[in-house]
Amino acid sequence: MNNEQKSISLAKEWILNSGIQNLNSNGAFNGGFNSWFDVEKKRYPFIYSEITGYGLTTLLFLNSIFKNEISLSRAKLAAEWVISNAFHPSGGIKSRCYYEKSEEDEQYSFERGFLYSFDSAIVMNGLLNLYAAIKNPVYLKTAQKIADFLIDKMMTKKGVFYPLYDQLSQTTKSTYDKWSTQSGSFHSKIFIGLIKLSEITKEERYIEVVKKSQGTLLKFQRNDGRFITDEKDGSTNLHPHCYSIEGLLYAGVKLNDEKLIERLAKAVEWVFNNQLDDFSIPQLFSNRGSIKYERSDITAQVIRLGSFLIQNNYLDAGYMKNLDASKDRLLSLQNMNNEQRGGFFYGFDQNGIRLKHLNSWCTMFSIQALAFYHSLKSKQQISLNLVI
Repeated sequence: MNNEQKSISLAKEWILNSGIQNLNSNGAFNGGFNSWFDVEKKRYPFIYSEITGYGLTTLLFLNSIFKNEISLSRAKLAAEWVISNAFHPSGGIKSRCYYEKSEEDEQYSFERGFLYSFDSAIVMNGLLNLYAAIKNPVYLKTAQKIADFLIDKMMTKKGVFYPLYDQLSQTTKSTYDKWSTQSGSFHSKIFIGLIKLSEITKEERYIEVVKKSQGTLLKFQRNDGRFITDEKDGSTNLHPHCYSIEGLLYAGVKLNDEKLIERLAKAVEWVFNNQLDDFSIPQLFSNRGSIKYERSDITAQVIRLGSFLIQNNYLDAGYMKNLDASKDRLLSLQNMNNEQRGGFFYGFDQNGIRLKHLNSWCTMFSIQALAFYHSLKSKQQISLNLVI
């Protein structure tokens, strides 16, 4: 067992046994995934619906590797939590379930917060992956309701998606507060679930939505390959930059669009070409230059993308040195202490100080990144079917 396999095994144990997924008799919590574990405070701040969607697919991905029934049963629990607690009558998904009302951020709260189109899409994908595994029609029906919400309520005539839905006023909204509250190319992650729905239901309308939106979202890409993630200042945050590539790459592969995949390979080249001397990946690029604020989720995203594109000859093999160095940096962010062993730290602040929380989605992304990397090195075919 090499270092990547050992790391995946430890991370799997953390996902299943650390408490990052709630396992108790309280139906309001049971099955939902927490955002992170605060190492100093020894607690979880809230249950995160988006991450429960990622958790669904991660558990199924783990099941595909280890053939462990516990992963499948945990995925069912996660789906039950989402459907019972986070699903809104509009078809969207509520954002965060806080444990302490005093810590609640109103814009994310279950009771008053926005429904995010991105979060809803991630949950839709997770439910469809679970439906493919066990054929429970409830999962398909819920995923279809989410798709209707995204298409009928959140998509404009031009093919971009509103990021926010106000559940109180029942209106869409977009702001420039941050990348996640404005329309952008990162909404291409919606394509993954829509394409799967088309494959399952044989309804072409989902593919037509993808084709309509794809060209519009590509307008966010510049000639150097990068995707603009904040239209206000023209900056690029690497996290949604990678999201943009991920959703469009899935569409490119499924729809056999070679030119699209080549454009996305250029977007990954741009990341590798802008790695710092120590091969860390800055979080943000703006007109003031790069901001070094290293995050494990971004590193994992780049490893996934690079592994797939190199294996399929869309990316020059000379970038293996970048990929190898990124893998080593990612492994260095895994917690190896006895308490909460196996989880991945979020990353560092701008002063180079490691942040003290073990992050759920960073660990999920890292599991898949290391698995993709291992497949590349061992010449096993990488599949995007359970991409998170």
